[in-house]
Amino acid sequence: MLTRENRLTKKRDFLIMGRKGRSVFGQLMTLRIRSVQGDEQKIGFVTPVKTFKKAVDRNRVKRRSRHLFRELLPTIQEGIHISVLLKPGVLTATSNELRFEIERLLKRIPEVLLKPATISPREKKMRAKRKK
Repeated sequence: MLTRENRLTKKRDFLIMGRKGRSVFGQLMTLRIRSVQGDEQKIGFVTPVKTFKKAVDRNRVKRRSRHLFRELLPTIQEGIHISVLLKPGVLTATSNELRFEIERLLKRIPEVLLKPATISPREKKMRAKRKK
């Protein structure tokens, strides 16, 4: 389990990730990454009810992912917030497949942080609603 200081928990933090974060796409998950001041590393997990119908499945994939991210936390650069959107394949993936995917995505963080931030599709919809 990730320690309290290493978890994104507030709705506001996840909304900011949607607005100002950069995406790294994988087969099993998508990472939204944001660089922040200081040396904190925070990770939050998103498991949509639309994707994982049963609470048991949502909790299982979050628990497996949290465990692997906790092990890999020392390899993540400091001053980073990460939002992890889990995809349906996570449910059937082995631990080794999951670990390989996470390591592959984490290696891409430095290159992605150099690119300008993109707005998530959800944020685009929300902005369009506000303009009306």
